[in-house]
Amino acid sequence: MLPTVDVCFKGLMYNPKVRKGFIAALLKADPASVRETILLPTALRQEYPDEKLGILDVRTMMEDGAQINMEMQVESFKHWDARSLFYLSKMYTEQLNKGDSYEKLKKCIHVSILDFVRFAKELQSDNEVIRWMRFLAGKTRKEFEEMAGTSEYIEEAYRELERMSADERARLEYEARQKAIRDHDAIMKSAWENGLESGMKQGLEQGLEQGMEQGLELGRQSIIQKMLDNGASPEEIMGLTGATQGEVEKAQNEAAREL
Repeated sequence: MLPTVDVCFKGLMYNPKVRKGFIAALLKADPASVRETILLPTALRQEYPDEKLGILDVRTMMEDGAQINMEMQVESFKHWDARSLFYLSKMYTEQLNKGDSYEKLKKCIHVSILDFVRFAKELQSDNEVIRWMRFLAGKTRKEFEEMAGTSEYIEEAYRELERMSADERARLEYEARQKAIRDHDAIMKSAWENGLESGMKQGLEQGLEQGMEQGLELGRQSIIQKMLDNGASPEEIMGLTGATQGEVEKAQNEAAREL
């Protein structure tokens, strides 16, 4: 099981020791100072029936009341910044009920764990957060084992990963989630390819149609020009070719400019 699949990541964070070590790394704090982390409901409150629903991955509350939302995102998301701000704002504002004082508001932190480059392309340091990211990005048993040796909390995460991988129910949920992700990707890819093919076909048809129209127009102008050169009157040309007075005048003006 890979930690980048959201159900696996959630399973890891449900382990109190793993959650404690990971949050300590995020806050750059001594794990001993992170005394309590409580899991909260992940569905954000809706004030109105038509209000956008927000579902978080892992939401915890610290001993001082501060909240942390941790989101795993494996696919590139164009508006991830806006989405993160929306969730963070909802978390912050829903702390207050009618009549509550603003003093009740506590710090809210949003953490995005992305399986794609969003900001810096190079790692600036090898701190505890980077070690956690390397563990979460692992793809093989060897990579997980190597990172497990760097911290007792990452080692606990590796042991939890082994336990989940051996659990039939957890494995079925994991595989169902992977299938849903693959199906979604296949549908999106098919829609893109169909849209691209349709767009190219439509563009080609429009191009051919426009080309034919331009070709016919140039051909008619050439015929009008030759008839004018041979002394035909505008009335004769319009009667024989069906050209409009404007087309004949256009040919006459072009002939005058050439002289």
